[in-house]
Amino acid sequence: VIIRSDARRVPLASESVELILSDPPYGVLTHTQSLARTGIADIVRYQEWDNLTLEQWQELMLLSFREWYRVAKVGATCYCFCAGEFLGYLREIGEYTGWRWRMPVYFHMTNPAPKIRFVAFQSSVQSFGMFVKECTATFNVKNGGLCHNLFEYASPIPSQRSHPTQKSLGLMMDLIRISSNPGDMVLDTFTGSGTTGEAAKLLGRRYVCGELDWGYLRHAQWRTTNVVGAEGPGYVEDLPLMKLLEGVGYG
Repeated sequence: VIIRSDARRVPLASESVELILSDPPYGVLTHTQSLARTGIADIVRYQEWDNLTLEQWQELMLLSFREWYRVAKVGATCYCFCAGEFLGYLREIGEYTGWRWRMPVYFHMTNPAPKIRFVAFQSSVQSFGMFVKECTATFNVKNGGLCHNLFEYASPIPSQRSHPTQKSLGLMMDLIRISSNPGDMVLDTFTGSGTTGEAAKLLGRRYVCGELDWGYLRHAQWRTTNVVGAEGPGYVEDLPLMKLLEGVGYG
């Protein structure tokens, strides 16, 4: 299901989720002045939902990780994206709330945004942390020594995305396939464009995806409803807590 909800208060029963896969605000798109480019669209460096101080971002992550830990089953996995410079903070917050840190993981974009000022490397990697709850988690890889912590996919181009930080569908399917089994529950409390929901539905997982912004929420609803090759519609409603729990099988 797709719901309108706040990541700091997840309307799910405790120990009901096998995989948490989320891409929260990074607290870096805070520059109100765009970067001008000749002949093509300017680079926008500001998003209202991402305009957070470091302290505000840390508080959001602390409250989110606490809720994720509460709803996660023992042995669950949590993948959380963040700005590369905040990866250390992410690990500290996750461990403080009870999660066991596994390792940093990286998404290499094969089509990164072009450089305007040639003073540093082209930014082509996004970071995320891998955590587990208390013990060994599901890891569907036959030879872990050949499965690197680097995933390569093209990032959705502007004309193909509805959210500025939208992730590759293939990347999300890889993570869901590796860290959950058919029928498991996947949770994304910052669903944005709905990529996690689409990936979960394609792979036969149950999913609860939450988002506060109505615009992104409507698109996620449309996207999961129109998944080809999967059964069951997605929907968007402001549901009372008990009705929502009944809808996902925990009433």
